[in-house]
Amino acid sequence: MSQKNNVIPFPMDRSIARLEVRKSVTEAVLNYTLSNNEWDTYEFVSEDIVDLAMFGEIMSFSEIVNKRLISKLAEKISKLEIEIQVLKL
Repeated sequence: MSQKNNVIPFPMDRSIARLEVRKSVTEAVLNYTLSNNEWDTYEFVSEDIVDLAMFGEIMSFSEIVNKRLISKLAEKISKLEIEIQVLKL
């Protein structure tokens, strides 16, 4: 006597599918951009930072891209810190 599979497959929620696409696109763009020779000219857009905050733990980057991400994020933080200091004056 064979057992039946009682799991009912549910279609993937569209919002989950959109988030997965967004994560994949950001991951691909950052991998491509930060692995080429002109990586240092790249400027993060706000969506990059939001996506890294949301999905960073599950994104896959090469070792060099990881190092360059750290460098570019530190650069962005430094620039924002300077802007804040100027606004306080």
